[in-house]
Amino acid sequence: MASIYLVILLAVLALAVEGSSKCWTSVHNDTIAFHSSAPITFSFDLKTATDCQNWCGEVTKCQSWVYVEYSNQCDLHRTAALSLSENIGFTFGGCDSINGTLPVATFAPSALSGIAAGIRVEMETGYPSRAKH
Repeated sequence: MASIYLVILLAVLALAVEGSSKCWTSVHNDTIAFHSSAPITFSFDLKTATDCQNWCGEVTKCQSWVYVEYSNQCDLHRTAALSLSENIGFTFGGCDSINGTLPVATFAPSALSGIAAGIRVEMETGYPSRAKH
């Protein structure tokens, strides 16, 4: 009977190991990572990026980490980064980002933007916009 429990325990442990990222050991100096959620935990008590990396290796759900040199801040994340950006004073550990680079926001005014603004005013107030189209 004890052997059944041992087999189940080993299977659960194997699945837990398979589910974790092997990329947390990959280090990107002078790089900041952007994530879709807040860190699972953080600390201001770690003195080096290596300490931050080692801590990530000890935390079960840690997939990536960011270390801020000037404040000794270490953030541990449960997901891969959405994007990476060069930034002096930051060190990132984890897989390359999902998107590779930051998206660039652009704004190009058009005739449709005035129409859309008029529609929004009418929907919010119930009165047509006085803006000239």
